[in-house]
Amino acid sequence: RSRKITGSVWREEFDDRPDLLHVRTVTFVPGDVTHSTPIQLIEEEYGYCEDVEAHNAIQRRVFHIIEGRIQLLYHYGRHRLLQPTRSFIKPADRDPTSLTPDMTQGFQPDPSVPEPTMAVLWATLGEELEAESLAQEEVRRAVEETHTLRSTRTSEEHNITLLPDIFDTKRNQTVQTILQERQFREAHREEEVQKKKDEREGKVDIIAPYLPLASEGMSLAGSELVRETCLQDLQERLAIRANLMQDRLDQ
Repeated sequence: RSRKITGSVWREEFDDRPDLLHVRTVTFVPGDVTHSTPIQLIEEEYGYCEDVEAHNAIQRRVFHIIEGRIQLLYHYGRHRLLQPTRSFIKPADRDPTSLTPDMTQGFQPDPSVPEPTMAVLWATLGEELEAESLAQEEVRRAVEETHTLRSTRTSEEHNITLLPDIFDTKRNQTVQTILQERQFREAHREEEVQKKKDEREGKVDIIAPYLPLASEGMSLAGSELVRETCLQDLQERLAIRANLMQDRLDQ
């Protein structure tokens, strides 16, 4: 799909639309095109579906919005040099049944195709009026979409934000955070190891080795000896831990 804007003329090209619409050209009244700018005419070009008879398959459709007319050009019939046409003057009340014979003209190069009745023409006009309304809605959406894209592009051009590459280790904040965390872990690895070791040592019951020495019939002197031994062992452990902490502070 593409959209080309030249002044007040917009041309859109489509691919693989279910309705076989290939090109739509919209002519606005001269001036800056906005959502409320009046539309002069809409021209549409369609592909051909072989399942539909050529004289019923529209090739080109023109909505004269301001003039209140609709022109239809149908595909070539088999072995035909001319194309069927049909034009309508839209009723003021937009009621298809208000169409009179003097408000429509047609040309059919194939003499085997019967002249359409007024009922058929009313149905055709009703379909074209619906198609006209749908086309105008799509055009208005296209105008809004284009203005949104232009505004976004202008904002991006005036507020440029450069995103660092994921492999740029100096400017990528995420990479910097990861590296800082890694450096912190490396710097405190020995401290973490010693902390875990201290935690394991803290779970050891220092009195447990001396419990077998204690008994209910132990004398006061024996109890004092066990107590002094436990305290001496605890002091030695605390001294070793204090020395380790001092060594870390010195480093």
